[in-house]
Amino acid sequence: MIAKLIIYLKALKTFLRTKSIKRAKFLIYEQDIDVSKFDDDMLIAQLGYFGHHTEKALKHHNRGERGKHKRDKLLQLVKEAEKRNIQEAKLIEWVKHLIEYYDTNKEIYIKKTDEIKVHPQKDEILKFIKQRTTTRFWQAKEIDDEIINDILETAMSSALSCNRQTIRFAVVKNKVENMVVGDSNNKSMFDKAPVAIYVADDERFFPEKYGNALDVGGVCSLIQLAASAYGISGSWIYHSESYEQNRLKKQLGFKDYMYIYSSITLGYSSDKQEKPPRCKVNRFIV
Repeated sequence: MIAKLIIYLKALKTFLRTKSIKRAKFLIYEQDIDVSKFDDDMLIAQLGYFGHHTEKALKHHNRGERGKHKRDKLLQLVKEAEKRNIQEAKLIEWVKHLIEYYDTNKEIYIKKTDEIKVHPQKDEILKFIKQRTTTRFWQAKEIDDEIINDILETAMSSALSCNRQTIRFAVVKNKVENMVVGDSNNKSMFDKAPVAIYVADDERFFPEKYGNALDVGGVCSLIQLAASAYGISGSWIYHSESYEQNRLKKQLGFKDYMYIYSSITLGYSSDKQEKPPRCKVNRFIV
């Protein structure tokens, strides 16, 4: 009873500090979650989340009760994942290592280094990033599935808040033999692009107001850069309010708890698009 009262007081303090009811309710929810009731998507998301927070606790001089709670919840999650035979060996190996370190080693979990690594192709990489541009017209040429998979795998190396790997993709291919030149409006692009990738996120485990949107933005940026490495370009489209969400989710096979934030059309460009000039960086520094 006292423990619950302490949690409610912490939730109240969180609300007074952040003015966020969602974040305060999440603090209460986090204490009593029953991992056996999660679907696999939620289970994996929380393995990443509690793994992230356990690692943070290991890097703190005083691991405290907060760290112990994260470690205990992480243990419940990994046992449930193994019970279901979830095939995410690297993630499960990582969280097991964190639990073992928490239980057996009191040293701060830091692999110290004074090494500074500058990439040998730094100038070429930065130039490549700066030259990335948008394309709205494509050649009638398919993109191999292996390339699409590599682009998406690379994109998922993006920073993700609290390691919650809740991003989901729907990949839609058009028949290139039916392509027309069209024009630059969004509908035309969806009709003619060799590939359209829809990017959605699971909103069930985010107390942050814009946490999902930030994750999607990071992933979409890397989709464009990874595609550029293959000579592929496209157009990143804000998709949240462009279409009725429930209809589009059903059409693409997304679960009800997903929200479609963006789409990216991709192909081999038939338009030698020049990079629009950017203002000097000093204008953006406050």
